[in-house]
Amino acid sequence: MGNERRRPVAAVNGGITPQLGRGTIEQFRAGLAIDKDDLDECLIRQPELYWHVAEAHSLAKAERDARKLDLEILEAEASQRIRIDHAESGEKGRLTEGDIAEQLLLIPGIQKLRRERLALEAKIEEWLALKESFTQRSYMLRELVPLYLARLGSGSMRSGNPRNQVGERVLEHTGSERRKDYARRHGTGE
Repeated sequence: MGNERRRPVAAVNGGITPQLGRGTIEQFRAGLAIDKDDLDECLIRQPELYWHVAEAHSLAKAERDARKLDLEILEAEASQRIRIDHAESGEKGRLTEGDIAEQLLLIPGIQKLRRERLALEAKIEEWLALKESFTQRSYMLRELVPLYLARLGSGSMRSGNPRNQVGERVLEHTGSERRKDYARRHGTGE
């Protein structure tokens, strides 16, 4: 049900399509570009692009949290082994938490999980920066549309307010797309 309502993102937005899987950071970064000659398309696709980036950010955080749990479990199991080995070895002296922490750092599996977690932290920060960039893109689109329309001196629109003019154009475009989609599904001509 969730994927049925989302339309594919046009090639203008970096070639990202929900049906083909999640895009990469680089693909979404390419989608930040604003085509002043196609502001309608930029406005229509903005929420969908933002949603995909926000979802990727959330998934990266979930992956990091899962990796953190894996690391905690591995460290707990290794700590138990270290304590048992120390007790069974009959070594004199007390095993401190610092000693255990040092030994944990030397275990390859723990080293690997810690490196992966650090890499995930960096990825989360990249997705967050991209998410914030799409937020800024939204603000820029809101400001660019009236400026661009004022430059064009477009008096052929029905409304005097440039934002209303863009809204009308977006509604006309989406209505046209819905009619085309209906015609394709039902085999009727437009």
